[in-house]
Amino acid sequence: MRRLGFLLAGALLIVGCTSTSEPASKLTAYTEAFGYAKALEVAKKENKRLFIDFSATWCGPCQQLKKTLTDPRVARALQDYVILLIDVDKDPKLTAQFNVGPIPAYFVVDGDGQWQNLGTGYKDVAQFLAWLKQGGSGG
Repeated sequence: MRRLGFLLAGALLIVGCTSTSEPASKLTAYTEAFGYAKALEVAKKENKRLFIDFSATWCGPCQQLKKTLTDPRVARALQDYVILLIDVDKDPKLTAQFNVGPIPAYFVVDGDGQWQNLGTGYKDVAQFLAWLKQGGSGG
């Protein structure tokens, strides 16, 4: 029992020493199940913009873009946004509301729900970061 206590204390010490001042590099996102209205509410409350990605499981470029979005460099860049991932087949109403045509399509929306920028198609990490740096403007 005493040995278990030492092991537990050692494990806690190791965990405590692994914290870092680096920003989180994991993408944290809501899905259509959470809903656009709630995500917009969170964005407004946190004084952030909303990044919405419209995609589908059957869409090859959409799946490639998901890899871009989960890259640690992109995840860090998106920390200033509330992220909402929408499967167009699961939320056709929101897809129509945003007049989504070809996918992947992604929008930057302010806390009041005003569309600011639109992007479409697959972008690799460098292309996506450049798009985001430019305010997310352009296709």
